[in-house]
Amino acid sequence: KKRLRKRAARKPYPRGEELLFRAEMRKLLAPLLEYVRKEFLPEVSRLTDERGPVFRKDAVQDDLDAIFLRLRTLSGRVLDRARVGETLRKVATSISRKNLIDTNSQLKSTLGIEVFSDRATQQQVELFVASNVGLVESVEDDMINRLRRSVYRNAMRGGRIEDLSDEIKRTIGVTESKADFLARDQTAKLNGELTELRQRSVGVSKYIWSTSLDER
Repeated sequence: KKRLRKRAARKPYPRGEELLFRAEMRKLLAPLLEYVRKEFLPEVSRLTDERGPVFRKDAVQDDLDAIFLRLRTLSGRVLDRARVGETLRKVATSISRKNLIDTNSQLKSTLGIEVFSDRATQQQVELFVASNVGLVESVEDDMINRLRRSVYRNAMRGGRIEDLSDEIKRTIGVTESKADFLARDQTAKLNGELTELRQRSVGVSKYIWSTSLDER
């Protein structure tokens, strides 16, 4: 009875796995962001009037539609669901492996037992992969939609290409920030779900939520 009352040590947050997730997200998006930096703006710039850095008025919508079609085609090749799923499975497996080590360390120090059968968590990993494919795609969709709004708004008001270039750089920064947030948020979520599954499997039914009262 005395042993059962011992409080478990705080389980460390899987920071290394979050960094892995972030790196894999950046790797997935890298070809698309590189294209936007080096190819997209020059393509758009060619639609400007020869007399100055503003959009010409003749048939510019058709030309812009063609540019965005090429961008969508590239994004489909870069972020195909099979490749995204493979990347997410790699990340989720790493999070699950670290979680098992840390959970067993807690259980062994407090209850004197470990989790041996771990089949139930595989389903959680697959659910994580399935739900996050859509989230990764939404980061890419949001970037393309932001670019479209910026380019068309600039064209309609006769804005300068220099101003559009700044907006495109900001859009790239927002996309990278969204990818980093996704990595942090989903790492924490999966880690918590796996901890709950594994602790419930050995009869743990209560916990005390502890927070450092930071921005997370």
